Amino acid sequence: MIPASFYGRSAANFEESSDEDFSSDEEESDDSVYEPSDSSSTSVEQDQEEDTSAAVVVTTTSMVDGTSGLVRLQNSWTATSVRQRNFGFTGQETLCIQAEPSQEAQSNSKQPSSAPGESAENLTMRLQEELSSKLKDRAEIVAGQMNLPVELHKRIDSVPLEIATWVEEEDLDNLGHYHKRADVLERFDLKDKRADVFKRFDPGQGNITLDQVYETANKTAKKDAKKRCKTSAAEEEYVRIHGNIVGVSGQAGIGKTTLTKILTQKILEGFLSEVKYIFYIALRDVDFTAKSNLLQFFTTSTGCEWDHSGESHDRYLLNHLNKSSDVIIIMDGLDEATMTSHNKLAPITSLHSQATAETFIKNLLRGKLLPRAKKFITSRPRQLYDLHPECRPSFIVNVLGLNEESQKKICGQICDKDSEKVMQKLDDNPDISSYCYIPVLCILTIHCIHQSMRRGEDTDLSSMTGIICYALEMFIRSSHMHGHENDVGKLARLAWNGFAARKIIFSENDLKVVDLDEKTIRSFLKTNVDSSLKVKIIEGDKKTFFSHLVWQEAFVAIYLIFFASLDEFESSMSSFKKPRYEIVAKFVFGLCNDKNVNRLMKFLPPPTNYDEKKKLMKEFLVRSTPSSVNDKDSFQRLLVVCAWLKEADNLDINESVASVVRSPIVLKQAKILPNDVTTFNYFLRLTIEPCLVKIGNSSFSGDSFDRLFTELGITQKKNQVKIDEIHLNRNKFGDDGALSLSKCLHNIRRLHVGTCNIGYVGVKSLSEAIEHLPQPIDEIHLSENKFGDDGALSLSKCLHNIRRLDVTFCKIGDVGVKSLSEAIEHLPQPIDEIHLSENKFGDDGALSLSKCLHNIRRLNVRSCGIGDVGVKSLSEAIEHLPQPIDEINLSGNKFGDDGALSLSKCLHNIKRLHVGWCGIGVVGVKSLSVAIEHLPQPIDEINLGVNKFGDDGALSLSKCLHNIRRLHVGTCNIGDVGVKSLSEAIEHLPQPIDVIHLNRNKFGDDGALSLSKCLHNIRRLHVGTCNIGYVGVKSLSEAIEHLPQPIDVIHLSGN
Repeated sequence: MIPASFYGRSAANFEESSDEDFSSDEEESDDSVYEPSDSSSTSVEQDQEEDTSAAVVVTTTSMVDGTSGLVRLQNSWTATSVRQRNFGFTGQETLCIQAEPSQEAQSNSKQPSSAPGESAENLTMRLQEELSSKLKDRAEIVAGQMNLPVELHKRIDSVPLEIATWVEEEDLDNLGHYHKRADVLERFDLKDKRADVFKRFDPGQGNITLDQVYETANKTAKKDAKKRCKTSAAEEEYVRIHGNIVGVSGQAGIGKTTLTKILTQKILEGFLSEVKYIFYIALRDVDFTAKSNLLQFFTTSTGCEWDHSGESHDRYLLNHLNKSSDVIIIMDGLDEATMTSHNKLAPITSLHSQATAETFIKNLLRGKLLPRAKKFITSRPRQLYDLHPECRPSFIVNVLGLNEESQKKICGQICDKDSEKVMQKLDDNPDISSYCYIPVLCILTIHCIHQSMRRGEDTDLSSMTGIICYALEMFIRSSHMHGHENDVGKLARLAWNGFAARKIIFSENDLKVVDLDEKTIRSFLKTNVDSSLKVKIIEGDKKTFFSHLVWQEAFVAIYLIFFASLDEFESSMSSFKKPRYEIVAKFVFGLCNDKNVNRLMKFLPPPTNYDEKKKLMKEFLVRSTPSSVNDKDSFQRLLVVCAWLKEADNLDINESVASVVRSPIVLKQAKILPNDVTTFNYFLRLTIEPCLVKIGNSSFSGDSFDRLFTELGITQKKNQVKIDEIHLNRNKFGDDGALSLSKCLHNIRRLHVGTCNIGYVGVKSLSEAIEHLPQPIDEIHLSENKFGDDGALSLSKCLHNIRRLDVTFCKIGDVGVKSLSEAIEHLPQPIDEIHLSENKFGDDGALSLSKCLHNIRRLNVRSCGIGDVGVKSLSEAIEHLPQPIDEINLSGNKFGDDGALSLSKCLHNIKRLHVGWCGIGVVGVKSLSVAIEHLPQPIDEINLGVNKFGDDGALSLSKCLHNIRRLHVGTCNIGDVGVKSLSEAIEHLPQPIDVIHLNRNKFGDDGALSLSKCLHNIRRLHVGTCNIGYVGVKSLSEAIEHLPQPIDVIHLSGN
């Protein structure tokens, strides 16, 4: 029995939709509300009687060729004509089918057909099973086929590809092909797009696996549905559609197609176990001009043989597929599809209508067809984001390519025992290794370096231009290219014409324009260039295009240097700063290198106007070089120039550019990649005079951190660079990074490495380096690194070479403080400053410190668990110092009034005292005030904030204000009465008080009125959050209005 729904009788499942054109260029706003659409399903009226024909084709596969990795089709059955008659079933009748096997089919096997009297239900099930089986057979073939632009004769085992979910829409129309350096985006316009790219393309740092993509897509859709949908029904439909669609973005050659084949293989092995129908569609091969029904589109595009002469059979299957969640449609290469427009909607089409491939694809992505099916579509970024918002997948992952471990595995398989030497070569040249995350370039680069080493060739392969020229020479000198050497120039012109027109797929007319015929094109197809490598420059089966964009870009550069007129070349240079020209510009500068040009001249004529072109490039580089590098934008511009310089490696150009940049060079908030390090150090080695470098809070990708400071250490020893400051707080480089830093401390003045996960081992490395410095380091910040007492012991051995040390919150206890104190005690001259805050060493640590206070100018022991006993030890030591201590910070230690009493006895030897939040009350403030009142000279600063002594304490302080230059009494419960006492004292001071902080005291308008009377004697007043209203502000304003000279600062925020 055939269910009525298979004949389109169920209005619940299908509803007639219009073919009206709904094309729109309007973008969908982020806050738009999603409503369920009735157009996602279709009904089709069918006559009671119709004549249709059907045929069944069964395809089986046999063995897998283990050497090539290709699954080959061995046996197939051809279609037999099957006629059926629809008699308007009532539910009990059976469908009779007769079949005659063809002669060709009889020679192989019998054509499956229904037995006489086979039920409609059995027929339907059999059709489903046969389609599923054939699609799986095709999927096995697809999963087994690899067709790379570069292949080895030996099998390479698979390695992981990294994928991530950090994808955001950018200026994708101008995006360079290599996102590793796509941070070039608009850097010459001083717009920083580098941060997102830096985060997104940090080498190999994927955050999702292929097994998780649909689960994550579903979770993402559920979150989005909550924001976009008003009803639960709308939410369910939104999740059903968008939770099953995954977009895959990635640059050319990064492994998108490989990822689709990995997914296909995983499904065949049981991943997504519910999937029965696998439609794998290479969009490059789809005819976008032909019209067909949806099943014909599927089977034709997947290469699945199926007889569509039985229209009702197609209807049965399409109705089934439309309702099923056991379908996956894998569409590879949207960027290579010849669609009329990506950003316009296609007409909504009914399930059984005839339409073009573009219409079907856009309706599938919108969920208007097969809404329950899973979809997986790959593309380069621009074309994917060009899709109309209703067609664009809501969930997109990005293919990051090969991580470092995968690259090493590939190198090991290619180079065997030489792999370590080859990897070392790559490590020494990050400018070329930075492209090895791209699988094709990884294989090509490793193979070229290996072959050069094996042949003992004195070949410079330290640049990408060098690699490409070496590979191209191998290609051209292979036997199949004999007689076609001159065609390289034609190919270069084709590359230039296409690049200028933003074209990657070439028509027959494009080939004719440059005089390329079919025979010539075949010579650039995949060919053995040596005993172990095949290289393919051109794809030319159905469409002609470069097998990888790197070839097109390389040939564009060849055209510009070897064949372009001087005017054409000069005109093209205006585009070199554009991201799309990034790799082309790099190759052009690489062809300023005589070694590379001489290699190409073995099969190319001499470059036209070569000297004039090099002169133009030198002038262009000089103009592009920032004379002052003092922020992240100018540093990024310098990096671009450095990369061009290194690629050219031309002495004349180098000297001209190096003379432009003035010292110092400031790396501030920079995003530094490994190849940046190499190019930057290359530039530093060009400078005639030593260059001062200041490194501010910057971020590092991959091994760029270790590489930068290791290489800076080398250049420092050669007196080519001096480092003034390094600020690297919150970079988690740990002990290994500290070891790298230790190699470049020769002339460093200030080092900030707080919160960097440095442990005892790292501190030991730094300490040993500092110990042997020829002159002291001005400042080192190691705060929030948990190296503890052992680290403090290491530091104690190098304190003679440190002027200011910050080890706040480093888990140093009394043992560690004792080590530091003993070292400080015996220093030949005092340490300027030491911060030991938030290390809980308590009274015992304070006792140790009291013995070395004569050798400390500024001591910060905030929140160290010191009580009145510890403060007493410190106070007694300070009392007897031969000269005053500049500053001591004891805030956050709960020593109370007793501690304040001890401190009052040594105030004559303290210039600045911080005792905020110490539990000091009225008694303690009175002790301090009395001592201050009788000091022979004023105390520079006293901070008593967050001690609740109130108005009585303020009264005590008012009596000693003549001996205080800066007073901090914020959050001390001072009211109007206390402020009045302070104001009256200030009013009569012989000279103004520099600063008074009264923030967060509850004195209000009356207090403000009191303060208004003494403003002539206050330079900076802070009264934020003090309940001052309009009346109080008016009083202050009127007083300020009549001051004989302006008040420097008044803070009234929070009132």
